[in-house]
Amino acid sequence: MEFVHKKFANQNIETDGKKFFDCEFTNCGFLYSGGTIPIFCRCKLSDDCYFEFADCAGNTINLLQTLCKDPFFGPTTRANLENFVRQARTGDFLH
Repeated sequence: MEFVHKKFANQNIETDGKKFFDCEFTNCGFLYSGGTIPIFCRCKLSDDCYFEFADCAGNTINLLQTLCKDPFFGPTTRANLENFVRQARTGDFLH
């Protein structure tokens, strides 16, 4: 499903497999369950928007949180997450 120039407000939006172009989001929750990665292109989000992760995506988040707290896996996991954020900012992803 594709959305173009649509305004969303005060909604919870399931994002798996959806495409959003030039949309505006105000006070919205984005739910990602681990399916097809959504596309957001030239969208505007207010500061009160947030992401939630369920099913497979939620399991991945839970695993990362657990690893970050572990005294042995924590430092490596946090370093990998910092590297991921750095790649996201530069658009330099390895697939």
